[in-house]
Formats: sequence, structure tokens, C-alpha cells
Amino acid sequence: MMRIDEHFWSPAHSHELSEDDLWKIIDIVKEENLFRSPVLYFCCDCLEPIADNDRRCRCSLCTKQWHLRCIPASPDDIHHPFHSYHPLKLLIDVPPHNSKRECDACQEELQSYFYHCSMCDFSMHVRCSKDPPPPIVETAKCHEHTLTCMVRNDTFTCNACGTHGERCPYVCAPCGVMFHRECINLPHVININRHDHRVSHTYSLGFGKRKCMICHKKVDWRYGAYSFHSKCATRVDVWDGEELEGVAEEDIDVSPFKVIEEGISIEHFSHEHILYKIEDEDDIDIQRDGSIRCEACVHPIFSEKHYKCVECDFIIHETCANLPLRKRHWLSTKPFYLNANKDDITKSLFRCGACETTSNGFRYTEPCLNVRF
Repeated sequence: MMRIDEHFWSPAHSHELSEDDLWKIIDIVKEENLFRSPVLYFCCDCLEPIADNDRRCRCSLCTKQWHLRCIPASPDDIHHPFHSYHPLKLLIDVPPHNSKRECDACQEELQSYFYHCSMCDFSMHVRCSKDPPPPIVETAKCHEHTLTCMVRNDTFTCNACGTHGERCPYVCAPCGVMFHRECINLPHVININRHDHRVSHTYSLGFGKRKCMICHKKVDWRYGAYSFHSKCATRVDVWDGEELEGVAEEDIDVSPFKVIEEGISIEHFSHEHILYKIEDEDDIDIQRDGSIRCEACVHPIFSEKHYKCVECDFIIHETCANLPLRKRHWLSTKPFYLNANKDDITKSLFRCGACETTSNGFRYTEPCLNVRF
């Protein structure tokens, strides 16, 4: 039977366990159904998810869990090259009062337990102490030269995103540029849900006043951006996570109709018959009481230009006839596709996922999420 070092439980776990009680409290689980539930557990040592078939240790008193491979865990004190001035002490749960609450190596929030120097207010995840940022990056996307990690608590402005940093920048000394660790491999070409076309990252937008259309704040033209802030454009609720550099772009500007006779008739994807363009004064059938409604937006047709079918009662605003077949929206990082409700089954009422209005007209749908608006 595997033995677990008692040292692990002293600094990293608050329950005192005797060697006799240890195996009564800790269960070693391998490929069993004990944990097959919607709850996702994270290892209290490395903070990575614990998969269903991972071997693990579990405390039955407080439900904390660890990968079996993470035992024995980290020592009470370590000397680390990222902070060579003083030893780092292992702490549990929360930083000391008035201390910062982020890791000095990766700048992410401190969780579970971590190493800390109280004299310098330096903190580091246990996982970062075992796998620190590389000292040299030779092939970074953000810069053509080799970058060196400067292990110092110096404030700087990242040349890739234009935001503030407090420690450990990656530096190119000849060029005088500095980058956050997380910005050294920002994608070059991406799709975001605030714009219908691809956007590309550039390291200087050129002189001028610009506003980010995601957060609606000023974009500093002197630093890297996608026309939007780099940090805004790469948020998980904005970007779909795919790097598109070198990937052929789809033609998203496909017209929703084919022109039969210029300025007179079209063949629209939503209808099987030819539609004819009608000026208001030419249409004697239009009712002024609002009883005739557009098939797409279901709003009444009054004085607006529209297209009409002479073989049936299909009618659509000219503006609605030009709705794009594909559109991006903040509701999802994936594109939405125009659904014209060609059959009676799909003409049922739906509630818009954006404004919650009920309608039975055209809708944009995102197949993966079953979202409509």
C-alpha cells in the first residue's frame, strides 16, 4: 500500500491526521463511479481539474481533493529563483491581511494554498513554483527577437496590450519593448462577436483618436490592439479561441437574393417565387391600418419600399430583404445564421434571446446553443 508523507498534511491541510487514522480518512480512487457527478473538482495542489479516471486523494471531512501524483506535496519552505532574496513559506487559503491577492509569477488570483514572502509581499502559486515561466522565449508571436524574463518587481506598460504590469515582464532590450507573459503569444488574426469580419493584431494603430467598441473606452494608439483593446478582444465571452492566421476566410458578404432584373425583381432565398420591388404609391393593395405585415420583422408595412410576390401574399420590407445571411452577436462567440421559417413548423412563436420579445418572423439562430434572436 502506498504511504502518504504526513508532512503533506501539516502545511497544506488544516485537519490533523494520525498515521493510524490516515487510511480511514483518505480514499484512493481509480476509475470508479464514486465521483461521477456534474461537480468539477480541482486539485488543491496544482489547481488543475481532476478527471473522472484520475487517481485521487479525498478528505472525507472537508471534501478537498488532490491528484495522487501531487502527493507528497510541497515542502513548508522553499528557495526559488523567482525570489532569491528570502525563503518562501507555504500558506493556506488566503493571503495575509493587506497583502496582494495575485501570483507574482503568472499574475492570476491566488487560490487554495501558495508560497509567500511576508517581508517583500511576494506570492507564488505552488504550481508556478514547480513550473515557473520560462526565462527565455525564442519564438514569441508578439516580437521577432528573443525575449528574456526580467525577474523584478518593476512596473511597466505592455507593448502588446497597452495595460499596466507590475512585475516579471518579458523584455527585448535592443528594441526597448516589454510584454506580459500572457501577451507574448497573442493571436494575430481572430473573429470576435462584436464585428462581422476578422480583426488583426497590430503593434501600433497609428496616430488618432479611437474607442474600443467592446468596453467603449479610449484605445491608446501607441500600443498593440485589434482596433479593440487586446484584453477586450481576447476575452472568453468575445473571442472563440481560434487563431485564424493562414486560414482561408469564408465569404460572409454573400447576398441573400439574386437580382433578376435590376431595380425591378429579385429571387430571395426565403421564398420560392420571384419578388417585385414596389414603391408605396404603386401599391394600391397596401392597407393603411397596419394589417399587412412584413414576413421578416412582422412589423406593418406603410410607406416603406418593399418587395411583393404576385403569386401569393408574401411581402417583405426592402431593408429586411437585405438582412445578412450570417451575423455575429454578443450572445455567442459563434456566428448566427438567418432562418427564414420556410415551413409552417418553424413559424411557431419564439422568444428572442437578446431582448426577450416574442415573434414568429425571421430569426438568427446559433445551432450549437439553440439561441435565437
